[in-house]
Amino acid sequence: MHNKSIRIRIAGALFVGVLIFAVYQAGYTRGRGMSKIQPQTISTIDAKRNLDRYLASDPPSYSGVVKALVIDLDQYQAMAQILTQNSSLGGFRIYYGMDEFGKSIKMVVGLTQEGKDNTSVIYSTSSWMSGICPPICDATSPIVQN
Repeated sequence: MHNKSIRIRIAGALFVGVLIFAVYQAGYTRGRGMSKIQPQTISTIDAKRNLDRYLASDPPSYSGVVKALVIDLDQYQAMAQILTQNSSLGGFRIYYGMDEFGKSIKMVVGLTQEGKDNTSVIYSTSSWMSGICPPICDATSPIVQN
């Protein structure tokens, strides 16, 4: 009887541990903006509101040389979706924004061959790991080492 009680406790502890880990991972993923939800289309009006909120939030400014640009998978997926809808694009622009909940976002638009925004499709994406370097840099990269 004693061994059965111990096995039940171990199984229960293991189950609770797995449950806690799963909840932690789900919360961590959402908190970092790494949701598995595809980038969402937004209207030009919403994109303008998101940009205006971002600019009104006293965003950080950086001086110095920009060494790189980090594009995370959400932005890449948005670019791929935009490109499948219009294969004649010349590139992409990523705007900074802030949604109605105060969360930092990025907005992806296609560019015409002349470098103008093609706002027929705009995607709102997470922004947990995208932006300019600095500050989003890999200081250990051999590319930036002296």
